[in-house]
Amino acid sequence: MVKEIIIGIVSFIAFTVHAITGFGGNIMVFPVLTAFYGAAMARTSMNLIAWVSSISVTADCYKYINYKELKTILIWMGSGLIMGNLMLPYIKSDVIIMLLYGVLIIGVALYKLFGKKETNFPKSVLIIILIFFFFWIIYYF
Repeated sequence: MVKEIIIGIVSFIAFTVHAITGFGGNIMVFPVLTAFYGAAMARTSMNLIAWVSSISVTADCYKYINYKELKTILIWMGSGLIMGNLMLPYIKSDVIIMLLYGVLIIGVALYKLFGKKETNFPKSVLIIILIFFFFWIIYYF
């Protein structure tokens, strides 16, 4: 009963921040869910929450969808989901997943906190970095 209350409070705070800023709800709740229920249950519940919230926002704001950008997002996120699901059987420990997750989040936060200026890479460079990152993770594990 106590862990359900903790999860409820953390979820409420996280998704309140998400509603205000437009970002961060899943990032704040995922470690708590993983600690209490494991990575598989956390991924499942986060996917369910993401689907419900995305469908509700889409239903409310469908007139403002940029379909060109949506296509790009779907292609890259779909590729990432496929790559992640292909790599998941080879990663035996939730600790490794959480470590990678934590390093990524802390790295982005430090970059945003201490970065001197905004950098704009060409789209082709970003694609090369993304593909390199995928292959690095596959090689590493």
